[in-house]
Amino acid sequence: MSKLTPVLRVAATLLFLLVAVPGWAQIFVYSDADGSGTLTTDGFDFGTANLVAFSFSAGGESLFTADVPQLVTPGSDGGLGLFALDPGVELSLEIVAIDPAVRVKIGPTILDTVAQSAVLGTTSGPHAPVEYQILVPDGTSGSFAVTFKLTADATYAASGNRTMTLTNAGAVATPTPTAMATPVIDHYVLYKSTASKLDVPDKNKLPKNWAVTLDDVLLDNDEQGDPENYIVLKELALGTPAEKNAEPILDPALHYLRYKVRPGKQGVGPADASAKFPRAEKAPKRIWHVENQFGDIVVESKRVASMLLPAGAETPGDPNAPGDRTHYVCYGVKPTKVPSDQEPDTKGKGKGRFRDDLQAYTVDEFDDCTIFLDDSSEPFAGTSVAGTCLVDVVKPVELCNPADKQPVQPPRETSAVIDGSIAAVRDVSLLCYQTKRTTKVKDAEAALLGGVVVGERLKQAKHAKRSLKTGTQVNVAPGNQFPRPTAVDTVGDEILCVPTTLLSVELKD
Repeated sequence: MSKLTPVLRVAATLLFLLVAVPGWAQIFVYSDADGSGTLTTDGFDFGTANLVAFSFSAGGESLFTADVPQLVTPGSDGGLGLFALDPGVELSLEIVAIDPAVRVKIGPTILDTVAQSAVLGTTSGPHAPVEYQILVPDGTSGSFAVTFKLTADATYAASGNRTMTLTNAGAVATPTPTAMATPVIDHYVLYKSTASKLDVPDKNKLPKNWAVTLDDVLLDNDEQGDPENYIVLKELALGTPAEKNAEPILDPALHYLRYKVRPGKQGVGPADASAKFPRAEKAPKRIWHVENQFGDIVVESKRVASMLLPAGAETPGDPNAPGDRTHYVCYGVKPTKVPSDQEPDTKGKGKGRFRDDLQAYTVDEFDDCTIFLDDSSEPFAGTSVAGTCLVDVVKPVELCNPADKQPVQPPRETSAVIDGSIAAVRDVSLLCYQTKRTTKVKDAEAALLGGVVVGERLKQAKHAKRSLKTGTQVNVAPGNQFPRPTAVDTVGDEILCVPTTLLSVELKD
């Protein structure tokens, strides 16, 4: 059975309460006695089928989902025989019976087997969102059931069984893009760069066998190849926070250094009888369905290619290393040709092709595009994107997910001496696209924003290279006790990273 793992939606840190959700779309959890008794429910009508909506299709299967009803523990009694639960009670949901086509996702955990359970949360703390799913062959419709019960600590007895019927009958198998909310992290332009050749013994590079443990927070910890140990190699790029299409920069001081990585010599797995550790596992191929301001797209990853490390950067100046900030583990990706917003099926043959007209305006601290080279005028003067660069968005090349980063566990060998780092932003990824400076306007929306016309030719400035030789190198301060590099030479901008929501992930068959 294939396993789909839709992304964890933004979880509200409430007292197990969803606001602005109608009562029929909630399962209220009470007890039948004050301070004790048996768990019971109210609100949702289990005799009514719950309609799930089409999400996407891949590999001959279609996924349908619904995020209602959510489970709620009211703070006050619900009427005759319905008593509010005491604060601090941990609730769980356990599967009693389930159709093979059904799964219930609670936070990052998918339940699809009898006797599986997951913690929903506590009555006095954050809760996990619940998503109901149907995964069926393309073109299949019908009704499917799941039976579950609610359990708690010794204070309350388990509830009786509750059977919910899920139906995709009448659901239209066409993805409906969901508008992205205002990003909670910045866009980043990644400049291809190399460590400046400083006159230092280590040549301004990391020590050998700089091994760290990376844990993708959007994958379950029992997933193949996650968490895993990686050796961090040379620095590849400098990431600068950027305005995209005139959206303001949220954190102008936070930069990223992109390092090449490869699986470590010793993995996270236990040692064998001879005290020898296994070699680190390579990440398996996965299919990711993601969505950002460009719309949705399905991409395939082959391996972990790099990591993004928070850093300070100044030219000139002496930057400070940032405190504990979100790190990212990055997978090399390519489009799958599954029809989507970014890969429309323009020929009607069931295969998507990445848009050749996707363009975006960017500007960052380097401020490269202050004039048009052909007439020395300000680009896109009089518009909200005046003085910016217009780039062609060529194709996605890396998907960077937030990661917890830890020292490798001894006695495994490493030259790295670092502190652990826990991702602060845990539900937003970066989809990074190869870009190039636009020479011809193709995107109608971009044309409107910049006050130009489709088909207009542009002659934009290239990146003004920074280098030690000319005294314009970028001084950097890697975070998390990374010692190198402390200065980089930039060559050119080649990647735009866009805040992205993960909708689902599955292993490639």
